[in-house]
Amino acid sequence: MDFKPLSIDDCALVGKYLDRGERTACHENMATIFIWGSRLQTHFAVTEEWLFLRHARDGQYSFYFPLGGKEADLAAAVAAMRDWSRPQGQILRLWSVTTGQKNELETVCPGVFDFIPARNSWDYVYDAKRLAEVRGNKMHGKRNHINSFLKEYPDWRFEEFGPDNFDAVSRMNDEWCLRYGCAEEESLRAEHCAVARCLKHYRALGVIGGVLWVGGAVAAFSLASPLGGESFDVHVEKAFHDMRGAYQMINREMARLILRLKPEVKWINREDDAGDEGLRQAKLSYRPDMMVEKYVAQERGGS
Repeated sequence: MDFKPLSIDDCALVGKYLDRGERTACHENMATIFIWGSRLQTHFAVTEEWLFLRHARDGQYSFYFPLGGKEADLAAAVAAMRDWSRPQGQILRLWSVTTGQKNELETVCPGVFDFIPARNSWDYVYDAKRLAEVRGNKMHGKRNHINSFLKEYPDWRFEEFGPDNFDAVSRMNDEWCLRYGCAEEESLRAEHCAVARCLKHYRALGVIGGVLWVGGAVAAFSLASPLGGESFDVHVEKAFHDMRGAYQMINREMARLILRLKPEVKWINREDDAGDEGLRQAKLSYRPDMMVEKYVAQERGGS
């Protein structure tokens, strides 16, 4: 396999392979793969049947589940990934394997892998209409935050992201980074860069966005793209912490925008929590309708 770094010009090719399968997880979204590609050192290789994505994490090479081929040929794809890994002195690992992919691997390659639950990578999936309407007894607290925002900031407005507000959103992303610790936390700097990549290439990635204004300044923004079928993937959601209700407002308005532009959407995937306890509690507080469980598939005999 001849791997090369993933560039924006390669996204159309990778997207074609992604579209061949039923996607449920955020890491199976082209925008997600690309915007974090620099951070994860993502490379790709194409063979006659398969597309392979490989990244480096914590000094270890890992693969995504191979894309595009037939289940009957999966054993050959696993062998190809193993043959690449062995000369590197590493065992074969597949990262963010969904439950369906785990079952495929166990069927085609019985006894080859240990499957380690990766809770920090599980996706939170919500009914799109429930987010847009903020309905139900369990959403009472969210409605209170929204009502507080509406009372405090009666001059708010929401608009679709595009060329007219691109610079303002980029400035807000920079300001958010400075306010909340990018200078001290490397993970926040990496996130800031990923958001900047998403903004820069939003057209090529098929990303839509929403912008929440208060007065003449951006208070919050969100970016999302189709995941496939009836699902949409929210990649980015930023708001200033000291504006009560801003996060709840951008969440609601973005869900409404998605449904207005794509009425066939039933599910919104708000991605994982990366192990951040505060983010985990925030996502759980919206009462996810489903979780996309994921595993690390590690070849037996490795450590």
